[in-house]
Amino acid sequence: MWLLSCAAAWAAPFTGTSVVATDAASLRKGPATDAELLTTLPLGASVDVLERGASVTLWGREAPWVRVHTDQGDGWLWSGLLSPFHAPLGDGGDGVVVAFRGAKLTGSSATVSVELDARIGGQLVRPERADLTVPAGWLSEPERWMSLTVLSSTGLAGAGPVARFAFDAQECAGLSGHMVWMVDGGAWHHLGTLFGGADAPVFATTDLTFPSEPGGKPGVVLYHHVEGESGTDGRDVLEVDVRTEHRWDGHKLQPALPR
Repeated sequence: MWLLSCAAAWAAPFTGTSVVATDAASLRKGPATDAELLTTLPLGASVDVLERGASVTLWGREAPWVRVHTDQGDGWLWSGLLSPFHAPLGDGGDGVVVAFRGAKLTGSSATVSVELDARIGGQLVRPERADLTVPAGWLSEPERWMSLTVLSSTGLAGAGPVARFAFDAQECAGLSGHMVWMVDGGAWHHLGTLFGGADAPVFATTDLTFPSEPGGKPGVVLYHHVEGESGTDGRDVLEVDVRTEHRWDGHKLQPALPR
């Protein structure tokens, strides 16, 4: 468990530019997997990158070794174990982090294995992965195209928090949408990847609304998908307007989300 009270000088977990995206990450004396192990870093530990080394491929992903400064000393860490996508949950050392665990390039696209990790109530949450296909160029600076938001309470009995990992090409007709995840039973569950976007004047949006959110309904998750066209008078004309209600059975939404 990450205890903030151990040393007042320690940086709060899940803060800063990059954090450790797995528990017990190896901090080594040199940039190699067989270099002397200095210590291990907990999930969410904040690091400052001091120097970049050579790139290597581990666990299906190419990333450079980096020399980092941490609260437990300086050393070398494979940067594939770091992530810019993280959010604290309260001030007790809990938080959520998104990591990429692998990437497969196909022409100008890359299919990445997106993993959600977290610590809640001082306990590690069992991670889960789901694939996402994005333009290959996004992987060189993912924080430009992607972002993480966390809903700490869902309003569903025994479930929460919810993480939305959004992606947006920031251009007309570009890839846009978000992956939705929820914690229940000490594990992450991928509820779905929802797509949207616009190419003026047409647009499409899809989202899930939880009971604790504005417009939510007690006991169910609301699915809403619309497609339409923006009128010249400023009013939208909807061609598709799908609204459905879904129960959470502890493992998945029932019935399944529309496709």
